[in-house]
Amino acid sequence: MGLRYRNAFGPVGLAIAGIWTVSGKVNAVGPQQFNGMNLGNVGTQGTFNHYVSVGGNVLWGAFNGAWGLQPVGGATAVAWTVGGKYTIPQAPITFGVNYFDYKYQGQAGLPTQRVSRGLDVGASYGLGPGVVLLAEYAWGENKQGDFDFLTNSVGPTGNTVWSQLVTGGMSVRF
Repeated sequence: MGLRYRNAFGPVGLAIAGIWTVSGKVNAVGPQQFNGMNLGNVGTQGTFNHYVSVGGNVLWGAFNGAWGLQPVGGATAVAWTVGGKYTIPQAPITFGVNYFDYKYQGQAGLPTQRVSRGLDVGASYGLGPGVVLLAEYAWGENKQGDFDFLTNSVGPTGNTVWSQLVTGGMSVRF
């Protein structure tokens, strides 16, 4: 079930959306059992004079990882993101930034929660009709106590992994 609202108030545009998803309990084979999905998602974005946009989103409930099933007794997941962009039409250039934070059960059976977070910063510059230069920096981190990401098993070391990416390029449309 979901709801959406969109409207403009002079130079200000507003969009708000929400959804709730639920499923039945899953009867798995083996000792590890899973709850059914039960999650909510609410997001909003405001745009000012078509040049500045700010938004955010919150996702919470009984799920694990990328919409996976939550192990019975597992922690409730909470994920949020916030971001914005600014366009200078006379340049023409757009700058954007986004940050996310996500806490969820992660490895089943551990008393700790997995935490994933990341930051993305980028810019695009229009060279001419159909040609855009792009630059971006992204950073991300996963961590969970008592879980070794290097061996994909329970362990006291390797509890945090992170990555960085710097990229640039050009998009051509014709």
